[in-house]
Amino acid sequence: MNHQEILENIPLYVAGELSPSEQAEMDTHLKNCESCRMELEEFRKMEGMLEQLRLPDPP
Repeated sequence: MNHQEILENIPLYVAGELSPSEQAEMDTHLKNCESCRMELEEFRKMEGMLEQLRLPDPP
């Protein structure tokens, strides 16, 4: 994967929807790329904020 593909796959990475080989490739890239780690952290923060806004299921 190139750098752009890594960034595009962050949502799938967080959701655990990548293949084992893609997951390993992401792990390796994230170990070595501070900017992508920051993007991952921002995505997780945003996901957490959206979860707080989620409305409860109707009865």
